[in-house]
Amino acid sequence: MASTRRPGPSRASVAPFDVVYTWADRTDPQWRATRRAEFERFVAGLLEGAALPIAPDDEPGGALGGFRYSLRSVHRHLRGMRKLFVVAEQAPDWLVGDHPAVEIVPHLAVFDDPPFQLPSYNSQAIEAGLHRIPGLGERFVYFNDYFYLLQRHDAGDFFTVDVRIRVRLGRGLAARGAVVPGEPVDASAQKNTNRVLDAAFGRRFRLTVMHRPRALTK
Repeated sequence: MASTRRPGPSRASVAPFDVVYTWADRTDPQWRATRRAEFERFVAGLLEGAALPIAPDDEPGGALGGFRYSLRSVHRHLRGMRKLFVVAEQAPDWLVGDHPAVEIVPHLAVFDDPPFQLPSYNSQAIEAGLHRIPGLGERFVYFNDYFYLLQRHDAGDFFTVDVRIRVRLGRGLAARGAVVPGEPVDASAQKNTNRVLDAAFGRRFRLTVMHRPRALTK
């Protein structure tokens, strides 16, 4: 007996999308010095001159060149991309600056009140403003600079034909409860998100979102 199910739309019918990266050269001495000075100023205002709780310039940098290979993997394996945006204060010296499909976007473009909010070294604050990128399409996929594609992907892996995003949920439960000083920022974010969703839709347990390229809409 023939199936009565209607065939789904072709993956090729999913409209093109953009790709957005955030990147910083963590090995650059000037970037590290500016970041530490800003951190010291911020902490001094909170702790009134107390010793710094962490040394931010001791964090490992991106000296292995992973961003280059992430871009190569996207170029090789991702189909349907319209344009690629890199949100960064400086461009890698190996990146072709006048490539028609690649654009460097300064932090100034993604904040709604730059004089007050910049400089910023908070990745979540920068991510919250990605929709403000000039010329960005309605649909885009956000990549960290250490994500790699190892096989072919296309728009259908990230979006449905009716302009909905595909969300890949993890297996663990999102953190709940009060935010604790010094805890990982993703745990704080999960707690705050649960609090907002509980208020709107009722209290329930929720799965985490997988740490992978994320489909987003403006």
